[in-house]
Amino acid sequence: MRDLLNNSEQIMLLSAKRRADVTGENGTAVDLKGEGRKCLVIVSVGATSTCTAAITIQESADNSTWTTITNGALVTDEAAAQVVDLTPTMRYIRAIATIASPGSTNTYIDFSVAAVIYNLRYVPENIT
Repeated sequence: MRDLLNNSEQIMLLSAKRRADVTGENGTAVDLKGEGRKCLVIVSVGATSTCTAAITIQESADNSTWTTITNGALVTDEAAAQVVDLTPTMRYIRAIATIASPGSTNTYIDFSVAAVIYNLRYVPENIT
């Protein structure tokens, strides 16, 4: 069947966990496996103690040289969820997290970054 449920894949770009103080993290690369793939990037933030997280989505043709997707930047500092709809032009994507703290110690932010990869090339016969 060719519907969104059967024509999509859910992938964690950065797993759900507590990130502390001023640390950054590069997410695992995801192979989009073909042309015409789109993705919804979902950032979910839980608890935070004065930290902010800047999440950047990058793409690569060879899984080694990375370019930032311009509309893939998310910044958050409070419990919330954000969604960005992207159309990558290269084969791989990943999330980069940069954590900023106001200078105090024992600061943290809990978040995860997930992607729903889907393909819009299929058009059902009953749609004109």
